Amino acid sequence: MLRLLMNPPAGYEGFSDIHTKITRNYTVNLHRSRYEVIESMLLEQQSICTSLKQLSREQGNEQIANACSVVGAYISFLLNYSRYWTRLHAQQYRASWDKLQDTIDDLSFILRFTGEEIQSHFQLQLFREHLSKLEALYPFTVFASSEFLNLKETCSICGRSPFEKECTHLPGELYWGEVAHTIVEKCELLSVAMVRNPMDKRCVVQATEKQTRGEAEQFPMVHYFAKHLRPLYKFEVEETTETKPVSFFKDVGVNEQCPCGSGEKYKKCCKLKGFVTRPHVIFRSKGVFNITCQDRLVLGEQ
Repeated sequence: MLRLLMNPPAGYEGFSDIHTKITRNYTVNLHRSRYEVIESMLLEQQSICTSLKQLSREQGNEQIANACSVVGAYISFLLNYSRYWTRLHAQQYRASWDKLQDTIDDLSFILRFTGEEIQSHFQLQLFREHLSKLEALYPFTVFASSEFLNLKETCSICGRSPFEKECTHLPGELYWGEVAHTIVEKCELLSVAMVRNPMDKRCVVQATEKQTRGEAEQFPMVHYFAKHLRPLYKFEVEETTETKPVSFFKDVGVNEQCPCGSGEKYKKCCKLKGFVTRPHVIFRSKGVFNITCQDRLVLGEQ
């Protein structure tokens, strides 16, 4: 459905304008950390997309209305990635995790309604790999996942119960530019489980002791990445170890935690050995990629 950005039908040339504006302004401003410029530009394009959706509904064209939702998600995806970097540069690393999840959700939605040729053109699979590697920089491994008993549900499209035969809308599908979903009006909480791979990774389980430390200390890999690499950088992470003499850790108190990460007091751990072996991470830059391509393609229905 992103095909419309490059080859819009007659009367919908606004899609080409959206594509041109993003292509000319997004990547260059992202590399210059001009996030406010990106915010303003993308919100303007989102407004144009909304107007095109309304036009398609007035003209009775459900296919274009649905495509507008995918284009809108693409704009939201670019916007959330920019907001993610805004938080990184502000050293708001915990908040950046939530914005990263917003970006991943947008991309997952786009991929559902986008063919392989268009995915390749906009380098969406490459970007999915990029986001996955960003996730791996965070120390989060356990999440809270809640189980509910839904007592009353309605369809967001028709307002009926999804169990009524008159409701023909499937959750997650597009209908006249709107995503169908189930609205839970009444429910009961049954349980909360600790899991490693939930559908929603925003409910992080984190020790209270870690929350009292500074953001740079809580998220060392994210902190290093934000300081040394720029947006859209392809990178690899090599985890290894390094060994330093205790003279290297003169600022560490004997009753503080050992720099090796064991959790023991320094005086009872590596200080006795005369050296400290601790985890070490090497970032290897693989260059940058551009997600806003300029080439025009002649494409089939996607």
